[in-house]
Amino acid sequence: MIGGHGSPDGITGGRGRSPQNWALLLGCSQFDLALFRITAGVDDGPIILQRTFFYRPDDDISTSYYRASLAMAEMVCEVLTFPELLVRGYTQPVAGQYFPQRRPEDGVVDWFQPTATIARHCRALTKPYPGLRTAAGMTNVTLWACSAFDDKLDGLPGEISNCFVSGDFLVNCLDGRLLVRSWTASDAVWRPKAGVQFKSVPFRDQLRVIVDRHCARSPDQTISPRIRLHLESGPTTV
Repeated sequence: MIGGHGSPDGITGGRGRSPQNWALLLGCSQFDLALFRITAGVDDGPIILQRTFFYRPDDDISTSYYRASLAMAEMVCEVLTFPELLVRGYTQPVAGQYFPQRRPEDGVVDWFQPTATIARHCRALTKPYPGLRTAAGMTNVTLWACSAFDDKLDGLPGEISNCFVSGDFLVNCLDGRLLVRSWTASDAVWRPKAGVQFKSVPFRDQLRVIVDRHCARSPDQTISPRIRLHLESGPTTV
């Protein structure tokens, strides 16, 4: 049996879960995909073929999957044309790094991040995934599409600045205002209003929860250095 897997650091450097979501969340510029023989381990079988695709600044998780699907189709067609490739795969190193599993509750907005970073997080978690989440009081709000708007600040991070008749609205962030263009709310009658304060959870705190959960469940699977870098160094806003 053969399968496909990859990460910004190849199959060996990014075994495990949600690698395309992680690639976009962490701002990676490329993704290295492998066709490999499935074995009893996790993404550790012999590599048959590899492809690399590159991200555009406006790519989201859907376009990432389109790029991966095209690359996988090319490799499968090549194997069907040259079946001898199936016995020429090369063995991966025994030790690898892993991306941990993500859950819907792991994707909460950190409004103290730059607008470009929040927009990137939104693109990484948009449909068909559960979306980027926040809350206004008791109402849960999910962001599906947003973009950096300007560098004006007229409130605290997470505070709604202006609302438009279309339903779009602006939210203050670390370095300016974010334009939210597509959203849903748990309360059907909720509408954005200037001055409403959204819930914010530090991105690094969310990473810590994810990493701790992974280490408790799979202590033998070393976390990707990319996640360690964001977790252990630099300012809280990354």
